[in-house]
Amino acid sequence: MGKSFDFKGRLAGNNFGQQMNSQAAAVVSTLAGRTSKDSGWAKKFQVLDIPLTKLHEYPEQKVFSMDEAELKQLTENVRSCGVLQPLIVRVHPSIPGDFEIVAGHRRREAARRAGMETVPCQVYMGMTDSEAKTVFYATNMGQRSELLPSERAAGYAALADVLKISGSHSVDEVAKAGNESRRTVYQYLRLTRLIPELLEWVDDKSCKMSARAGAVLASLSEEEQNNLFFVLQEHDVTGVTEKKAKEIVELKEHDIDSLTDYLFPVKEKKVQKDLKLPVNRFEQYFLQAEAESNAEKIELLERALRAYLNMK
Repeated sequence: MGKSFDFKGRLAGNNFGQQMNSQAAAVVSTLAGRTSKDSGWAKKFQVLDIPLTKLHEYPEQKVFSMDEAELKQLTENVRSCGVLQPLIVRVHPSIPGDFEIVAGHRRREAARRAGMETVPCQVYMGMTDSEAKTVFYATNMGQRSELLPSERAAGYAALADVLKISGSHSVDEVAKAGNESRRTVYQYLRLTRLIPELLEWVDDKSCKMSARAGAVLASLSEEEQNNLFFVLQEHDVTGVTEKKAKEIVELKEHDIDSLTDYLFPVKEKKVQKDLKLPVNRFEQYFLQAEAESNAEKIELLERALRAYLNMK
């Protein structure tokens, strides 16, 4: 069995992926090889130049975003040197004569922008849906220079699903396959239970919502998360800290009123029972004969105010 695929590994160099073949083989041996229906697809492939019009995106490609700066650089490389690393594709499961991209969506897009009509592809014969899903997520997570929390969450969830794992050992197995810590995998798997609005805050670096905070809030029900999002949005707040998230989860009630009272309490104004006037500020208005003591001066002020009100 090959070494575990390293999700943390980053492919270096201007060709954006010279190591894809060896890494893809490692993925198969460590992940797809564990499934009950291993088709042995790694040994069944041929390299062909395929028209871009015959290549279709993997159904879950929308999970991963494309960094525009990296894509522009890749396009320039493709324009000057061509596609040096073939795409990994399989025969399309539902469109006869066409192919489905398993790895290489960015290279396909760069080739399109560079004006190419065909690209080199490694066509794997007999690749099952589970194997395609494994390679798709594993290669995406391994190649991307930076993944959004939602992308990592979807990747770990997909790998857990494709490994056909259930029960308490799922986190351990995915962590082992991905060369990650158990805590990290568990945290990101929990993010898949967040409502889309809160998950967007976790992805957005300008918001005050860490992946750890999101993982904590994932224990709330969908309705409770919607209530929380509504309350925070109403007060122009985009996220909470991990500490505050833990406190929110521990609340007995998570309706809108309870969350509002806890997060944005209204401070009671102190009632001023006695009005104290700095009498010395009004000394210029008093004649010594009219008022000598402070009590006499206040009485005189009161008479003056009363007369003022009667004049209105």
